[in-house]
Amino acid sequence: MRRFLKDFEVGEPFFVRNMVLGPILANHGDGISFTILENAIENKDARVLDRGRVDTVELSYRGNTPLLLIEGEEILGALQNRVISTSVYIREPEPVYLPVVCVEEGRWSGGAEFKDSKTVAYPTLRSILASSIYESLKYVGDFHADQNKVWESVKRTLETFSVNSMTYSMHDAFETLEQDISSYMDYIEDTGDLMAGFIAIAGSRLMGIDLFGSPQIFKTVHKKVIRGYILEALTRRHEPTQAIKHDSLVRFWRSITRKRFEQYPAVAEGTEFRFRRNGLVARSLVVDEKLVHLSVFPTNGATIADLLGG
Repeated sequence: MRRFLKDFEVGEPFFVRNMVLGPILANHGDGISFTILENAIENKDARVLDRGRVDTVELSYRGNTPLLLIEGEEILGALQNRVISTSVYIREPEPVYLPVVCVEEGRWSGGAEFKDSKTVAYPTLRSILASSIYESLKYVGDFHADQNKVWESVKRTLETFSVNSMTYSMHDAFETLEQDISSYMDYIEDTGDLMAGFIAIAGSRLMGIDLFGSPQIFKTVHKKVIRGYILEALTRRHEPTQAIKHDSLVRFWRSITRKRFEQYPAVAEGTEFRFRRNGLVARSLVVDEKLVHLSVFPTNGATIADLLGG
């Protein structure tokens, strides 16, 4: 992965209320061509269909531009709301079976078709996905996630915010806190011409890293990605968040670039690179020798000081 990450560096961190974001900047503007799911559904180029399995949905795509799906992206409706378990790049207009997990435990009824939610799941849930899928790929060779841990995480989140959800739906937490989320988003409108991702911290803990292959990709998807980080930051709004020095984040980022990643076939196009060690789990998608999406999350509750010191 080092060759794919060498063209990115960490900029000066800044506060967004109780969140610290360390922007990851690209020294190039090149990236893959793509459209995103919400646009493909709106233009009727994509249909996501429920075939009656909790862990798989069918995507039918007939667009002329490759389609990018983001790990953690939520889809709504059908028999129950789901989250896409890994990033997927689809070049050919053909059916693809997507690995998903349920984020609405108490419903199994409705229609056959999903819609986009404009939301990516919060980092703790995505860490569960990345960790369990790492184990599944390593030992079984498929993208099976730990559904029970996902449901437990959703229930804890609903309880944290005292959200009364009849179907234990993650989306109900986002809807209930929409005003609070919007108040954060007001500070993140302009991502700049070089920003391709970020390191996010709230309270004393790292929430995660999301990096996309170019500023163009990031500008297209950053609003839906950062909503999940805001939801998690809201769980820590009563914890003090200290300013993080730029050189500390640079050191941390360089430690990520030096990690040894393992390779696995991607769902459609490209190759997945993953690791899980030293309190971190990471996954990434590379297509045509270009980074598409990297995400990194803590696995054991280590503080940012622990991670920066390692």
